This record gives sequence, structure tokens and C-alpha cells, in this order.
Amino acid sequence: MGIGRRPDPAPTAPGRGDDNLSMGSAGPSDTAGPFGTSAISASAQRRLGGVLVLVIALLLVLVVPRVLAADGTGIARREPDPPPPPVGSCLLWPAYDVVDCSQPHTSEIVRTWTADDPE
Repeated sequence: MGIGRRPDPAPTAPGRGDDNLSMGSAGPSDTAGPFGTSAISASAQRRLGGVLVLVIALLLVLVVPRVLAADGTGIARREPDPPPPPVGSCLLWPAYDVVDCSQPHTSEIVRTWTADDPE
């Protein structure tokens, strides 16, 4: 046996191995292609399968975010603040809904100012 060579396979018992494939038994070479001959070896098939999985994963990583991404052409704008309730209005806490002061309420507006006031 030389360097880099595999040892010769062990002899198979009669009725086993490749010599019995013509009788339809399950043997080590049942990975034959559609025409009865093995197109590529099992290790090459595994490598090809691995490469195929990596290519599909790469395509998914590149394509899925583009498909699911929002358009992104809009401009972010803040809506103006609503005007404050007038002085003397009554509020119902916790939602701070403006209610009629004759109804039960939790607070009353005594002063208002805008966000632009320098105070």
C-alpha cells in the first residue's frame, strides 16, 4: 500500500455485494442513477447537497428582507399637538377625557400654555 492509497476492500461473501445486484438485492451500490449506473459518488452527492443548501440559504438571506421590507419612500412627520382644553374644563382621570363639569370628574383646568411658551 502506497502513501495516499486506500486499502483494498475486503472480499465479500458469495451472494453479497456488487456481484449480486443483478438479482435485485439491496447492496452498497443501490445509489445508481436512473439508467442503472451511478452518475456521481456518494461523497460527491453529499458535497453537492451541502453546496445546494448553502446557495439556497444565501438566496433566502438576500431575497427575503427585500421582499418583506417596507417601501421606505415616505417622510416622517410629527402631527401637531392637539389644542389644550379651555380653562374651566373638567377632566375625568386616568384618560383625561373632557367631561361636562356637572358630571363626576377628577380635575379641572385652571391654566393652559403651549409648547412654544418660553415659561
